[in-house]
Amino acid sequence: MPDYMNFLDLEAIECADTAFANNQFNVSSLLYGIAHRRLMQYPGDRMLPMQMAGELNDKLVISERAWAQNRHQLPLTFSTWKLTKNSFVKGRQCRKQLYLDKYKKYERTPPTPQTRELWNRGREFEDNVRKTIFPNGIDVSKAMASKFGYFFSYTNFLLNNNTAITLFEATVIGDDILVMVDMLDKDTNGNLDFYEIKLNSEITEGILWDLSVQYYVVKKRFGDKVRSFSVVLRVGEDDWQVVELKDRLEEKLEETQASGLEFLQILETAIEPGISMGPQCNLPYSCDFKDYCFKRKK
Repeated sequence: MPDYMNFLDLEAIECADTAFANNQFNVSSLLYGIAHRRLMQYPGDRMLPMQMAGELNDKLVISERAWAQNRHQLPLTFSTWKLTKNSFVKGRQCRKQLYLDKYKKYERTPPTPQTRELWNRGREFEDNVRKTIFPNGIDVSKAMASKFGYFFSYTNFLLNNNTAITLFEATVIGDDILVMVDMLDKDTNGNLDFYEIKLNSEITEGILWDLSVQYYVVKKRFGDKVRSFSVVLRVGEDDWQVVELKDRLEEKLEETQASGLEFLQILETAIEPGISMGPQCNLPYSCDFKDYCFKRKK
């Protein structure tokens, strides 16, 4: 493989071309700029990457000119946050796990082949549900070429500029907590229906807290526009059911808020909680830091 390929962000270029073709000039300008800056970091002296960088710069200039002529589009901005849905769920299981996941990731035990296979099955199930229920949905993560910091801004852009739209990985931030909902469907009246897809066949404690923090953040962001919040559960091998949980999640809002504030404080103080090993190491999930805690115990 040519050495310059490590500096060529093909995904960003492809997504930028798609955005430009759809008149989303702010998005195309952002991604062309990211790809151009990365390629310009190539330290070699080959002519081809330099020519490609020139072509990218030309595309960037054209895109920015088009953007300047279409100022009705909202500029994308880089967002920050302190807590995610996944870290919230880890904190509910064990405050020490929350801390280690932030400050000692290198101590994490790598996932087993069985775990990776389960993740792959989950992604396949998720893709199947999405394509069946909302075949025309827009995947925020793919459209932004995995430029994570812009997901929230791009989600807002799409919602503000479309009367009705369906988004996958819709990204919302509230109280310094970031969540990415599997499916968001907005109707012509502005009502919002949210769906989280799980490979499980029943609602577990971990899933309930996963949904609780997502509902808390989207409710804080959209208020009464949130019409429903559901989980899609697997039924057998090839089917699923949609379970509406809004009322149940409403009951957990106060506790969810309190947990979020506590977890943010733990991360801010950056002091490892002194928690001994116990049942929480395996419930509701097997903790990635059990080996670390076991070694410290000895």
